[in-house]
Amino acid sequence: MIPGFLDFDELRHGGSLYLITDDVASPATFLLHRAIHASLKKASGNRCVIVSSEDISYWKAIAIRSGVNLDDCQRSGTLNFVDCFDALSLPSKPFVLSQNEHDLSLSLLFRRIEECLAAHTTGTPFIVIDDVASLEWTGLSPTEVSRFVRALVSLARRFDATIIARQHVLGSPTPNLATRILLELCTVHVEVLPLATGRSGAVTGEIAIHRGHAAGRDQELKVVPRSRAVQYKLSDHSALFFQRGTGAGIL
Repeated sequence: MIPGFLDFDELRHGGSLYLITDDVASPATFLLHRAIHASLKKASGNRCVIVSSEDISYWKAIAIRSGVNLDDCQRSGTLNFVDCFDALSLPSKPFVLSQNEHDLSLSLLFRRIEECLAAHTTGTPFIVIDDVASLEWTGLSPTEVSRFVRALVSLARRFDATIIARQHVLGSPTPNLATRILLELCTVHVEVLPLATGRSGAVTGEIAIHRGHAAGRDQELKVVPRSRAVQYKLSDHSALFFQRGTGAGIL
């Protein structure tokens, strides 16, 4: 049984991939912040590696609202930040480039993550991939992005690390290659959805939780099918979760 609702810190199982999918109408960024802040607040020796296309100042501004000082975490070694575009030697707007214009290689990004994991031998490693889709937008082929995902899962197993990866599905009825690989490798698939009935001032969206293809036979997981999706409401500082039609907070 999953302890708590979406408590990624307690969900951890070394080498596991927890996939979060979302789209433009229901961004799941708040779940990434929730996982990072919960992990870094615990005095259990957790170590977090954030891999993001966003500047670290963005993550710091959000974290400080939750009482987490990422500057302190970096100084103590409990947090490493990897800028995707910097690791690939890209400018801040790579979507204007094509693969022919730059000799791109995800091996550079992979090595940067590997170095972060190897730098500290104590604590439980925890990798957050902000947006896998942004790697595809650089002009890299879907095949190379998929190979990177597979290599990253193997790396996580080597260091007994857990990965939380977000992937934008952009409302496509057919998942692309990278998404299919992520679904194949994940232990848990958290699906963040817009309301089926349209926009609402009282509800921001819905969350369903599915058992991933890589989940062990004996691994007990609490699933939440789409038909019973948990609804959530975002505020400036937090998220409130509740059962459909009740408005009663469950967390």
